[in-house]
Amino acid sequence: MKRKLFSSFWAVVVCIIVAISFTACDGSSDTDNGDNAQETRTDYISLDKTSITLEPGETATVTATVSEDFAGKSVIWKSLDESIATVDNGKITAVKPGGATIMVIAGIETAWCRVTVSWAITLKDLRCDPTYYLQTSVCVKGIITAQFNNSVFIEEYDEETGLYFGMEVYYGFQTGPILQQLEIGNKIRVAGALTEFKGAFQIAGISYNQYKPDLPTNTVVISKGHEGAFVETGAKDIVSGKIDVKHYDETISLDYGDAVTATTVTVSDLKVLRTYTINDYYGDYGAMMLECLSEDGTVICVNTGILKDSDGNVITADKYEGKTITVRGIVEKYFNEQNASSYGVRCHLADYITIL
Repeated sequence: MKRKLFSSFWAVVVCIIVAISFTACDGSSDTDNGDNAQETRTDYISLDKTSITLEPGETATVTATVSEDFAGKSVIWKSLDESIATVDNGKITAVKPGGATIMVIAGIETAWCRVTVSWAITLKDLRCDPTYYLQTSVCVKGIITAQFNNSVFIEEYDEETGLYFGMEVYYGFQTGPILQQLEIGNKIRVAGALTEFKGAFQIAGISYNQYKPDLPTNTVVISKGHEGAFVETGAKDIVSGKIDVKHYDETISLDYGDAVTATTVTVSDLKVLRTYTINDYYGDYGAMMLECLSEDGTVICVNTGILKDSDGNVITADKYEGKTITVRGIVEKYFNEQNASSYGVRCHLADYITIL
């Protein structure tokens, strides 16, 4: 049955081509000099915008230009997902975050405009009210400070609070050009969906189309050569601190660790009480968990991947047992065996742990 349909399809295509050929030949008889001049196509429709990005409630107007063959004929506008965006004679209204396609028809010709609806938000917005944005399309900017576990981590400074806010961006097992966009030190604009995985929020579903660099859903490099802030932070603040953050017209009380999750910090003078060797994200044995005590009596966990020295040898836990260390890493939220949440520091490079 599929073969018959396939054959029928090509039969129709051949008929169309033949018909066009006869039409073209017939048109040439109108010329007096018999020249075989190439005819200019006169049956077309074009749009002044083929992709736009809006916030919910915003509007934009797309203008269609039609050829003389369609002059006087009506142009049909249709949204393929009116729950995301509607259209009325070229005026597009964004409804809620997501993606929609606007189809424009004139005669037998069709043109398309891709609409991306997302909030113009900051990493601070995501941290202050993540459940509001959960499972919606978001677009944020930030500096990439680390890359591990198939994710990059971005952070952005907020002048109002004097804090850095951050987020994990999960790219999964993608390869190719997108990884060039996700290099450490790049400041990027990234679009995706805010999701929750094992109690932690992350942006997922990101993409990059090198052949269409202007797509609003692309991961775009804004600038390069940046570094993580690695703010000097006390263990007590990370584990049990509280902070009031002004967010729009209200003040929100947050765990300090929650507010700065996924940002870079430096935590000094930690006494390593116990060490545990565990499997890493990929199931390989050799990652470590260092249970540490700060000078003020706060217990904080430092988790690592599989660390290697300058010669490529795997570093074992006994190197840090009983030592006092300073750690540079990413604040993370995790859950213990009793499913109680806590905050610690994840260190992914051996150079980020200094033995004092």
